[in-house]
Amino acid sequence: MKDLIIYWVKSTYLLAVIFFAGLAFILADLNVGLWQGLDVRAHCELDYQKFDVQTYDLKTWTSKCISAGGSEALLRQGR
Repeated sequence: MKDLIIYWVKSTYLLAVIFFAGLAFILADLNVGLWQGLDVRAHCELDYQKFDVQTYDLKTWTSKCISAGGSEALLRQGR
């Protein structure tokens, strides 16, 4: 009986460690994704403020910004 209790405690501990490690990984991944999304939007807004017709083609710039996830930034600017 004592061995069964020790086995149960060890297996429960191991499952808890695996669960919380997975949860921490998922939350960290979400956090990185959120920050990258915010960074892309901010970059698109700043990039357009420096927009130079000689350097960029507006259609190319817009498609790059949208593909990078900056469509909300374009909508806020009314582009």
